[in-house]
Amino acid sequence: MDKKAALGARIKALRKQQGWSQEQLAERVGISTQYVSNIERGKENPTLDLLLRLAEALRVAPVDIFDFEAEGLDRKGIQTEVRKVIETQDVERLRIALRVLRAILR
Repeated sequence: MDKKAALGARIKALRKQQGWSQEQLAERVGISTQYVSNIERGKENPTLDLLLRLAEALRVAPVDIFDFEAEGLDRKGIQTEVRKVIETQDVERLRIALRVLRAILR
């Protein structure tokens, strides 16, 4: 998946987390529904200003829009990435992460 397509998939996932249609996001950001569709399909290259407006509308930090590495991963890929993250942590941070993970997955 190329970077524009990955970015578009991430924006789509964030929009769906809010329970919004493309029309609702477009209205909140001040762009056309077609433009939202094109961004989500990786057909447009949004400006920094628009990305900041999207982040604000989607109620995420701007950096979270670019957190699309896991979007295309299957179960095994996600497990591999989780292993990479935890391998570098000390015991106390692992305990905290375990508590958080258990709380989320209950």
